[in-house]
Parts: sequence; C-alpha cells; structure tokens
Amino acid sequence: MSVLPTRQNVDKSFRRGVELSAWTALAEAWELQAHLTVSQNKINSFTEYIDDYDNGGQLEIEHKHTDIALSPSVIGGMTITYNAFRSEKNNLDLSLIGKYIGRQYLDNTSDKGRSIDPYGLLNFRMAYQFHLAFTRQCSISLNVNNILNQRYASKGYSLFLPV
Repeated sequence: MSVLPTRQNVDKSFRRGVELSAWTALAEAWELQAHLTVSQNKINSFTEYIDDYDNGGQLEIEHKHTDIALSPSVIGGMTITYNAFRSEKNNLDLSLIGKYIGRQYLDNTSDKGRSIDPYGLLNFRMAYQFHLAFTRQCSISLNVNNILNQRYASKGYSLFLPV
C-alpha cells in the first residue's frame, strides 16, 4: 500500500497573465523598484484518482477549471534603496525589500485545505561595493530576512495517511 500521491500529467492547461516592472529615482539618493505579476494558471479538467482502502480500487473525481499546483495568481514586490554614499570606487546602498506571494495550491484540486496561505515579507539589505587592485569590483552584502518576524510557510505537501 502506498501513501504517496500518484503524479500525472494533465491534458489541457494554460497560463496567461501580465508582468509589470518599474524603476524610478525618487530623489538624489533614493530609488524605487516595483514588480507585479498577475496571472491565471488553470487546468481545464482532469480526473483525480484516490485509493479506496476500504473497498479496494480507486475513486475517480472529476475536476474542472482548477488552479495549477504551486502557481500563485499574484506575485509582487517593491524595493526602496537609499544610496548612503557613492564615489568612483565605493558605494553603500541600504534597501528595504517587500514581497508578496499569493495563495499556492499544493495539488491540482484547488482545495483551500491543501494550500499555502498568501504571505508578505519585509527584508533589509546593506550592500557595499568596492574596488581592489587585482579586481574590477567586489561586493559584500548583509541581508536580514523577515525583519517583522512574520510567520509563514513557503513550502508544503499534501499527503493522505490512512488510519
């Protein structure tokens, strides 16, 4: 008896959407970057097969117009950067980086109980670029991820364990 789900290809599916990105200098030492992806990631129809441990065989469930697994319909982000100093040979940038990931279904059934909730994060980055005699450019960066200590899950699995 296997508790692992059976993987299968689906016959007809599609992905369509729009991706936008922008960059602007807000002031002499400030930059703003943003990106947004909005998409539909759908399976027209497929048959889910579930092992029937009580009666033997498999149950067949037809699904129509479901979301493709691990394909959020919204992804966005924004970065604001302060150029603390810039010279011919040295640069120091301080950045706040926000990102948002929409709901992700763990399988192709669009079952909310088998999904990863949407989440947003705020990160900080300090990046220092400098030159050495033997190289054109070196970089050192310090990243502090999830500075607001947000509880979230970015991965998951759907698994049925019969009792």
